[in-house]
Amino acid sequence: MKKFVYFVLLLLLMIGCSSPNSVTTNEQSNEELMVMNVWGRPLPVEVENGAFYMDLANHSNSDETLLSADITQCTEVQIHEMSIDDLGVMHMQEVANGRLSLPAQETVHLKPGGLHIMCLGKSTAFEVGDEISVTLHFANHDNVVVTAVIQEEAITSEHNMDHSNH
Repeated sequence: MKKFVYFVLLLLLMIGCSSPNSVTTNEQSNEELMVMNVWGRPLPVEVENGAFYMDLANHSNSDETLLSADITQCTEVQIHEMSIDDLGVMHMQEVANGRLSLPAQETVHLKPGGLHIMCLGKSTAFEVGDEISVTLHFANHDNVVVTAVIQEEAITSEHNMDHSNH
């Protein structure tokens, strides 16, 4: 029962509203692939799973694939999606083949209530202000390491402050 309560709490946190008033972000890019607005929500140590959100912009003329991600604080990391069935029941599951397609010249948004990077078996609390390293593995590009800022609200591109280059 305790695990069920924590799971419901996690789902509610993931569905929660986002605000454009955030002032912290990060960005990693090369000429073809940009990873922006990387963040996660604060969670106590008792909650075993967490989620991370970001924008993935593929500026190349070829499709790209996010193969996987690594986060040191998680025993397993998967790419997940949320969906609502015909009865209005929300479901969360790993994306098909565990991989995320990034079409050429498009941006894919990982956000609450949709696509996200799922941290399973997290080993620590995620507290506001913490910075969590996330390594993204792509099919046609080098690995990209980004820093997810733990905060209450979504990061938005109009409030970017850190424009680091990859």
